[in-house]
Amino acid sequence: MYNTEDRYDITAKAMSALSRLKQNKNEKTSVMEHQRNKKVDYSKFIFEEFDDDSYENKIRVDSLFYKVLLSNLDESYCEKVRSILTETLETARQIYEKINIKPKIYGFNSISIMNESDALLEKSTRRIINEFINQRYYSISNEQRENLYLERSKPIARKLILDHDSDYDEAVKFATKTLVVEDLIHRINFPQTIWGKIEELKNDNDNLFNQDHLISLIDTFENQIQSISKIVAAII
Repeated sequence: MYNTEDRYDITAKAMSALSRLKQNKNEKTSVMEHQRNKKVDYSKFIFEEFDDDSYENKIRVDSLFYKVLLSNLDESYCEKVRSILTETLETARQIYEKINIKPKIYGFNSISIMNESDALLEKSTRRIINEFINQRYYSISNEQRENLYLERSKPIARKLILDHDSDYDEAVKFATKTLVVEDLIHRINFPQTIWGKIEELKNDNDNLFNQDHLISLIDTFENQIQSISKIVAAII
């Protein structure tokens, strides 16, 4: 049994310990909040906020990329691809709006393109596309292509073999080209710095907006570009 003095002493120690725990918790919360604010401030320093004009400017150049990509496509497929592209552009816009980041144009300085004609811009997009496809497919060895794409190509190749009785080598070749086009279209919509931020927000449990909605938009976008890539891969 505790006497009255012992009980007071135990109570005082308990209250003191509780006070220290609360203080430590408050300090930890304060530090976390400070770090979160620093991250947000840093992000704002790197990325400008979304605005309609910048996205319209991006669509102007992205449309030229797609014009070049589809230039050799059979007309019977063009209508279907254009329909998916329209949906893809809208999904990409929603992602940019969701993360509230100014769209970035792949391969171009956003200021320099203001004074360029569509003809010159189209010439530049053709060069960028050719360089990307060569660096990822035509100008590298089989071993390098396998390192880049073999694992990702297996599900596509397997489906071609099972559904269409395709030759294994041809199936892998087509699957690889599909992934090259997919990566290119992905890059056109979201250059690496932008996509890195999207991935960060996708996996950041501290963000303040509906993360599930962002993930849903990303899934929709990736399904759309996969559909386009399977058609375009046949002509590269």
